[in-house]
Amino acid sequence: MYFSNNFYKLSSPLDLLKFRALSFIDRIRLGLLTIKARYIKDWKKLENYTAEEWLIKSAGRRVYQVVWEPLLKGKFGTYKDKVSAVWIWNKLKLRGGSRNKKGGESLAYYKGGFAALTEKLEKTITTNGVELVKMNSVKKIMHDNNSVEGVELDSGEVIHGDKVISTVSLPILNKIFSKSNFISNKKVEAYREQISTIEYIGNVCLILVLNRSLTNTYWTNVNDPDFPFVALIEHTNFEPPQTYKGKNIVYLSKYLPVADELYSLNKDELLEFSLPYIKRMFKDFKKEWLTEVFLWKEPYSQPIITKRYSEKIPEYKSPIDGLYVSCMAQIYPEDRGTNYAVMQGKKVAKIVLN
Repeated sequence: MYFSNNFYKLSSPLDLLKFRALSFIDRIRLGLLTIKARYIKDWKKLENYTAEEWLIKSAGRRVYQVVWEPLLKGKFGTYKDKVSAVWIWNKLKLRGGSRNKKGGESLAYYKGGFAALTEKLEKTITTNGVELVKMNSVKKIMHDNNSVEGVELDSGEVIHGDKVISTVSLPILNKIFSKSNFISNKKVEAYREQISTIEYIGNVCLILVLNRSLTNTYWTNVNDPDFPFVALIEHTNFEPPQTYKGKNIVYLSKYLPVADELYSLNKDELLEFSLPYIKRMFKDFKKEWLTEVFLWKEPYSQPIITKRYSEKIPEYKSPIDGLYVSCMAQIYPEDRGTNYAVMQGKKVAKIVLN
């Protein structure tokens, strides 16, 4: 953790006891909070609390101000006061569940990254006779009396079919809905209203390729309210540089609304904006260490998990006959993750086949 111009290691219970940014009593409270989260089975009891309310109640205001408030603000910005206790509980449970016998965190890496998984999937399904249409978008869903007949692409091409599974973010689905001219009825209107109530936040990810290591840490949570990024991750402290031809890879993650000025910056502008903050964290850093820079943006990166979110989640089977919906907004109480996408994909496929 980077807090008040200092780095603190927080990988084990012993590290926590040495965490001088909190009093000894507050360190104990923070440790007990992570243990408590692992033993909460009925998460629905947390649905009536915001993350702030539950964290202060469970660990005290000082622990919240030092540890959790900066991370919630960095992750959700203006939405931080809306975030449900269920979301932060699940994060604590997930991290607590990945500990080894010594208390350290054990993580795994998919060799080749998820691009390798995607390429394998593509090869397998095309071998089985499935046609993939790339570099195109669905404009609207074709239907007859609210019964699916296929999709029309932006190119004007129509792909016929009596079953459609939408896996896009709900705001994108809502735009497709608005162009599809479904016959209005109470069920359709209620479904559209339901998916409209789920808000999303965007993300920018600045990837730095360096000719040397920046830090000896894999993941650094940034608890400095002035720092524009919520996390600094040196990926090659986890999967070694040898995998990437000796390159050191660091990425800086920032969640923000797409209307935020930072979201509109291009790669060079965001780099120049970020360099003073990087230099403040790492005094020896020089721009000459950079060999390549990449920028990734996603407008609908994270659904905002609010109180009583379970009441907002749309059903997999929509009121349009033959239209099914499977997206990351539906995996609650879990948070986004490829493993959950695979599990949900299997579940929805079974529903469609039945």
